[in-house]
Amino acid sequence: MVLIIDDDETVLISMRLLLESWGYKVIVAHNVDEAFKQYQFHQPQILITDYQLEDYKTGDEVIKTLKTVDALKGKTLSTQCLILTGDTSPEIIKITKAMQVALMHKPIAPNILRNKLKDLVAMV
Repeated sequence: MVLIIDDDETVLISMRLLLESWGYKVIVAHNVDEAFKQYQFHQPQILITDYQLEDYKTGDEVIKTLKTVDALKGKTLSTQCLILTGDTSPEIIKITKAMQVALMHKPIAPNILRNKLKDLVAMV
């Protein structure tokens, strides 16, 4: 199961349809609060989040918070995480490397995304 987080409805719909066409079960969240609820309820194998979310939240903040919530429950975040962004700044690259989170820069060709998802599934 894949959880996609993005505040752009068009992106959510297109990503959901694309991933479902590849055989993935997909759930979506429009914001951070929805993401936490979906994550707690479904425990997805893969989390895909846009870097820049609404209310000045970022994808790395979402992932850090999920890790903290799981740690408080005595669990380790086993979900493989992928951050998508159009921002190619060295800071974002540094952040994702430190977190050991996959990063892809937009625009992303569907076949490249599909291969990355296969890699992430293999790591679960």
